Amino acid sequence: MTVLTGLKPLLLFGGYAAAASIGLPVKLETRSAVTSRLANVHYTAERSIDGPVTITYGSCSSSSPLEAHHVVGETEISKGCAKRLVWVLPEITESGGCLSAWNSAGTLVGRSVPQQLENRHLRRAQKRAGTCLP
Repeated sequence: MTVLTGLKPLLLFGGYAAAASIGLPVKLETRSAVTSRLANVHYTAERSIDGPVTITYGSCSSSSPLEAHHVVGETEISKGCAKRLVWVLPEITESGGCLSAWNSAGTLVGRSVPQQLENRHLRRAQKRAGTCLP
């Protein structure tokens, strides 16, 4: 019998995946499709995190905030407080990465499921620049 560990259970809500960060105190999620350069990132915590928390976007296997594609923002996180911040996506952002939360010591305290980005904003930018669309 094979036992798999470290897997995150996925639940589908209206076609969007949501998961709890097993073993991590901060839950990060987008509750709707990311179809523009602005998106809401919702976060909650099972316990308070001392100091500022940095939210990044990048590889789902990153082990440091320095490995992120970009920083989404920085915030204070208190137990039980559900909040959100606005994610401004850079012009070119690859789909399939994860949102990650890091404490002030650079330790991972939360991670989302892989994010599917519908890069409609990239098509508009290409159209404005007069470049050919695929």
